[in-house]
Amino acid sequence: MSRVKLDVFFEGYEAYLNDIISLMQRHSGHNWTGVQALNLNNQPKFKLPMDRLDKLVLLMRAADGIDLSQTLDEQRHKDQFLHSINTFSDQQYTFWRHRVAEQRGSFSNIIHNAVVEEVSERFGLLPLLYYPDGVAYLQPKGHKPTLDSAVRSAIAARVADTINHMTSAGFQKFIRMINTGITVDKKCLELNLPFAKILAAIDAIIQRRKIKIDRLQQLNQDSIKRTHKTLAKNKADAANSSDQQATKQAIEAILERGPVPQTNSQLQLGELIRSYYIFLIEHCEQAIPDAWPHLYQLLDLPAERWAVYDGFDARMDRAYAIATELQLTSEQVYQRIEVDGSRLIDSQTTSDPRLATIDAYLQHVLVFDGQERSAADFAGSLPNYVRQNSKQCVQCSLPMKTDKWGSANVRSDIKIQMFSNRLVGGPGEPVKNICELCLIQYLVEKLNYREISGERTIYLHMFPYSFLPAPLLESLRSTFQHLTREDTLTGAVRLADVSTAILAIAQKRAPTLNFTMRTKADKAQPYGLYSPRYSKTLGGLITLPLNPAGETDTERFLFALQHALLLQHHFGCKVLLSAAAVPPLSKEAFGDVYVDLTPLHARGFVRQNDYEYFAQKSKDPGSLSKLWRQLEWLYQIREVVALANADPVVDFIGAMADHPLRIFYLAEKYAEAKAGHQASVWLIRTLFQPVRDLALSMGDQSMEKLDFHLNRLAEIARQGNLRGSSWKKSSMLTALDEVLRKINLQSEELNPAVLQAAAIEDMYQHIQRTRTLSGFKSGKKLLAACEAFVQVFFSDIYYGVYAGKPARLLNHEKVLRSAYHFYLQQHFRAKPLSAEEAQAEGLNADSSESE
Repeated sequence: MSRVKLDVFFEGYEAYLNDIISLMQRHSGHNWTGVQALNLNNQPKFKLPMDRLDKLVLLMRAADGIDLSQTLDEQRHKDQFLHSINTFSDQQYTFWRHRVAEQRGSFSNIIHNAVVEEVSERFGLLPLLYYPDGVAYLQPKGHKPTLDSAVRSAIAARVADTINHMTSAGFQKFIRMINTGITVDKKCLELNLPFAKILAAIDAIIQRRKIKIDRLQQLNQDSIKRTHKTLAKNKADAANSSDQQATKQAIEAILERGPVPQTNSQLQLGELIRSYYIFLIEHCEQAIPDAWPHLYQLLDLPAERWAVYDGFDARMDRAYAIATELQLTSEQVYQRIEVDGSRLIDSQTTSDPRLATIDAYLQHVLVFDGQERSAADFAGSLPNYVRQNSKQCVQCSLPMKTDKWGSANVRSDIKIQMFSNRLVGGPGEPVKNICELCLIQYLVEKLNYREISGERTIYLHMFPYSFLPAPLLESLRSTFQHLTREDTLTGAVRLADVSTAILAIAQKRAPTLNFTMRTKADKAQPYGLYSPRYSKTLGGLITLPLNPAGETDTERFLFALQHALLLQHHFGCKVLLSAAAVPPLSKEAFGDVYVDLTPLHARGFVRQNDYEYFAQKSKDPGSLSKLWRQLEWLYQIREVVALANADPVVDFIGAMADHPLRIFYLAEKYAEAKAGHQASVWLIRTLFQPVRDLALSMGDQSMEKLDFHLNRLAEIARQGNLRGSSWKKSSMLTALDEVLRKINLQSEELNPAVLQAAAIEDMYQHIQRTRTLSGFKSGKKLLAACEAFVQVFFSDIYYGVYAGKPARLLNHEKVLRSAYHFYLQQHFRAKPLSAEEAQAEGLNADSSESE
């Protein structure tokens, strides 16, 4: 009990020790060992009354068994749960469910939570089990809910209220500066926001904008050009009266002194007038058919000057020209615009345009227990798809009206190229169409998570193996609400010490996950997980966007995969890693981890999409266990050879897409870069086991054969001391290099048999010649070792692995040398030179390996 820290969870548990032991003994319904609780003489030993312990046993069994109910429709374990609960409860219960037949990520969670709120308040149901596709409630027997269209409409209103709350909290995102001025999205009016609030947001954008002198001059020149074109056109279209001449001269006077203010304060005043003009023409066209005369009067501009101002472009230049002559102060202009806009807007209250759309969607996908209609009746979608030819929604085929899709409604990393075109071929603006419901879905994604410029979002969809219990979900919501309220998270949440945590899990040790929200420069962390801003977007499916760090696709993928695997292990859930904000699969469609976006460079490492801990529901380790072992070996290699400016893990993942021998070659190069050519031998010996295990884990049959044969060659070379006159790499590889040189010479005259004999002779002569200089005495033992080495190489590697094809073997010459070097160093490490060998070399046995 101390090992599992019961004293932390239950302070003073010692007084209840007999009660706890009794509960443990009576826990199993099949192997019951709690007979001592039936002995009346033992009852004084218990702290709690016996009837209380009996109820706790039933409650414990109920909680333990319900976890096996892994789907919303599963009934057997739910019945067993009810049996335990109803045995001790005065109030008898049954299960009641709702289901949403389509998965739309965070938007679906908002619907689930709206249903929970409505049926709980209206019918007294107790939400208990949150599944990704619905919720199971405890329903008191005799209190069956009465469902009608009014219930569905009430749920739709709750969904709309949640989305409106999200939109109004972040309405500033829908007021944007574009090339032709500041525009206000109609969503701000649909929310019935006061005009003063909208104007304040517009002014905040204007005040933040500071224009440099060279840019002001450019704006001035552009305005002059546009105005001259307008004057030339008007001259050609109309008679040249004296009034027109006077107007033209007045315009020319403004152009001569500059039609664009050359100070930031005047420019901001012009931008404020321009923004209100854009607001009037976009949202008040019926009330104010001609916006500029209305503005002239509002700003007390002389009537004789109106024709002069009309000579300037209505949207681009007119407001700036007025600002150069305006007598009112900025505060006066702001107050007049606020009063006028409030008069026009605040008296208008519009019904929520989303409500009808949401209600229609719920009628389509929301299903309750006892309804005869099956979920997701999509029969009307095909006719609608055909009727709206070239105007279909790019996301779905629901029978709903579509409209043009603007970038203001989505996160910045979502591009139009990500979706089906469905437009008429030929020239034209490639603005795609989207239905009202999909627009709401993407709006929720935009509002719910922070957005960082230049992000490349990847989504972690976390599914419970069975369900999320209501108390756990409520705890998660409270945590995220606290973070949002305190504004603790100004950026992303990033896992720190990833390699330490991965090695701990791979080695069956308890990991500690450490998160960081700040960079080394104490700035907000741009990379990592985004926390949801709104708790009602959390449900039986939890989706966390992730902005991965890295310069390449493989680096970003590795960052995301590390977070996915560590969170999957920490929370004990299924994880689907995807570029889509909505999970493309249900939880029943994959094992433990599903990877939907593996880059080409990482295909040797992540060779499949679906990963399971156990193979085909057996007790044998599955593909996910193997992936963890490979990560362990990769990070063991990283600990040995990591450089300050390079992470070897990414390079080794790329090498896994090639032949396994390349892993040896890359490890050798990293060891040399880390310690230099001479000192790298110690790193090579340390790296041997994880490098070998990683290479063999790739499942290449030729690597399994090469592992045995290279080990045999290294053993022969060690026993026969087949090397040159020094301990340098080139000298250590003398035997292999001699054989490879002969393979390179193969021709019709120089067949393998001839080359094999020549290799033995030349290897013997070369070693004898170079080693004699240091006092080495050659003889039959050296010749026998040369013969054995060449025989094994030709029979087992040249013919056995490479099928007697010199081109195939020589293509691996470089990586073969590296792999042989690893095996050879391992044999010299396992069996250092004896005193006799060291003496024959003219060395001290203790220092033989350090040279």
